Amino acid sequence: RFVWFVSVFVFSLHVASVPLSAQGQQAPAWQMKPPLLLDVAKITVENTYVSPGARPHVEHLLSKPLVDMIQQWVNQRLRTPSTMGTMAGTARRAVVTIEQASIVEMALPVSGGIKGFFKTDQSERYEATLRVRVAIIDESGQLASATAEAKRSRTVAEGTKDKERRDVWAQVANEALIDLDARMETEMRVYLGPFLR
Repeated sequence: RFVWFVSVFVFSLHVASVPLSAQGQQAPAWQMKPPLLLDVAKITVENTYVSPGARPHVEHLLSKPLVDMIQQWVNQRLRTPSTMGTMAGTARRAVVTIEQASIVEMALPVSGGIKGFFKTDQSERYEATLRVRVAIIDESGQLASATAEAKRSRTVAEGTKDKERRDVWAQVANEALIDLDARMETEMRVYLGPFLR
């Protein structure tokens, strides 16, 4: 039988504010990758993260919730084989747990007085944090698991309009999901290797 392994990988990156019109939306590269086939009978998703629904959290204001974005990632990237090769495989299942899916607003210091009148500072930073765990479970309990976390952040200038802020929220969410996909694939190949086809 397999020994219970647990792995955690964290990736974090901050990017200074750049006009969205100049850089465009980053394409979700993970959608172009082939799915990861898990030798399990089914894959389920559980969400243990509860958004506070108020500032400094802003993830609840996204047009597409972060939890839904992660669910889409699971549907496209994690699959079960069309036919199970072993009886043991039919008794196993993969449980994907969404442990965190947040975007937090943080105020930045700005210049005051005459200096502040002639200068436009970066006034807020928005940080997206995604944390997901994939566990392989059978009737005896958990066999192995891998956890990945990704953080992305961007700043906005004083006077940035609400629509532009929402664009930044969507951008850091997409970038964090791209990073999460890369980190999770690496961790799954290391710690869930015996259960990958």
